Amino acid sequence: ELSTDEMYRLIDDFAAIGTAGIGFTGGEPILRPDMLDIVRYTKKTGMVTHMSSNGRIIASKEIARKVVESGLDAIGFSVDGALPKTHDTIRGKGSYEKVLQAIDNIVSLRKELKSKIKVVVVCVVSNYNVDQLVDLVTILKQKGVDHVSFMPFHDIGLFSSGKENSEEFKIEEEKINRLNQAVDQLINIRKK
Repeated sequence: ELSTDEMYRLIDDFAAIGTAGIGFTGGEPILRPDMLDIVRYTKKTGMVTHMSSNGRIIASKEIARKVVESGLDAIGFSVDGALPKTHDTIRGKGSYEKVLQAIDNIVSLRKELKSKIKVVVVCVVSNYNVDQLVDLVTILKQKGVDHVSFMPFHDIGLFSSGKENSEEFKIEEEKINRLNQAVDQLINIRKK
């Protein structure tokens, strides 16, 4: 892993070639103790900053405040279901409650601190959540999320031992029509 100074030099190099923005991902980038210093440094170069998070740490209002105060331009959270059981099955027990708390924290702090930070949610569409996509958008809109994106599940070959674990995520043939209906509903919501 790069040291803080090495990160700063890398950011300077990106700025020197005219890079418009930098996204910080992980694992979980906020686990890095100097992450928010790196965000502030990047902002000083004039680049747009984005961070992807699972929300567990940012469920702390104190940490969320530091994130917003860092000047971060946008934060993305993964939410993979409208129901706790669905999301937790995919992301781990208790993660649904934490990610929604993190979203609430950022949305309320952006208002309190007069920040322009954007809150983005990405949902990986899988066999688990095909029937929850519209409900998920409704929940997230009510929470004040700025943008919701969907991406299909991709088997990228990370599971190499024994039976292919990713099979359970692939959308079953009998759910394809329901997925198409959900996509049509989402398009109509977007048009409105």
